[in-house]
Amino acid sequence: MDTQYFMMMKVPTAMKPHFSMISMLIFTLVATLVMAGCVLQPVTSLPATTAADDRSPAASQNDAATTSAPEHAITSAEAKPTTAPESTAAPEPTVYSGPPSEEHPAIALTFDDGPSTDLTGPLLDVLLEKQVKATFFVLGNRLQSSQVRGDLLRREVAEGHEVGNHTYTHQILKKADAATTRDELTRTTDLILSIAGVTPTIMRPPTGGYSATTEEVTRELGLTIVNWSWQSCPEDWNHKDDPDHIANFVIENAANGHIILLHDTNSATLAAVPRIIDGLAEKGFRFMTVSELLSYSSDGVPEPGDVVSKLK
Repeated sequence: MDTQYFMMMKVPTAMKPHFSMISMLIFTLVATLVMAGCVLQPVTSLPATTAADDRSPAASQNDAATTSAPEHAITSAEAKPTTAPESTAAPEPTVYSGPPSEEHPAIALTFDDGPSTDLTGPLLDVLLEKQVKATFFVLGNRLQSSQVRGDLLRREVAEGHEVGNHTYTHQILKKADAATTRDELTRTTDLILSIAGVTPTIMRPPTGGYSATTEEVTRELGLTIVNWSWQSCPEDWNHKDDPDHIANFVIENAANGHIILLHDTNSATLAAVPRIIDGLAEKGFRFMTVSELLSYSSDGVPEPGDVVSKLK
């Protein structure tokens, strides 16, 4: 068909209302779909919002309380800090640590002729239990003869006791020449050093006897001569079956600055030591090693070759 002819064609007047109705229907349908789309889109997001909005006020308040509980707990702790109750325990008594005096007496317990394989160990147990430090004057030949005695010597040192030289063979030095004295003391000092790692600075002559030669050699070897206070010496070698005498004599006669002579080879002495310690402690005595006690000497610390028997 010729294009010009098609363009010149006119729609009959009777068909115009039909076109108008169709247009209105199409318009209405499109409008309805558009509106439906606008409404449906929010509906897709409603379930969560609706669930939250539908809860009761009480449930909402409970959730709010649960959420804020930690913050509330912290605030309460800060507002009411915990305060420890004041202590009502009595203060500990002050322990006197000054120089010995009549008001605050001190003594030194000393033990000769050990170590004993049977008695020195139990004696050390007592001293450890009572927290008392003592001084042991040991014999070199005893150390040489037994590994057990060497172990006891090491224990004496490890537990804070002092070790002194008592010669090698219990040689009476009062009549010994310089060479003999030197040999007796040097051999024992060397053994103490090799076994326990300490060098003694004090010695005790067996039976307490000494001479000018003894003083000369001990000065040369750096050893102070330490005897004992005869006033409080119980002579335990004469009372080997009488611990009561040993304990009572020391307790009744000990005085400030005394050096007490005992033996760790005597079972009666071992039995008496706990009573001696308790009895003297009740009288206010402190227990020191010999060197500690002599460090308070009013004449100055004794020097090698000096002879002492108590604190001056």
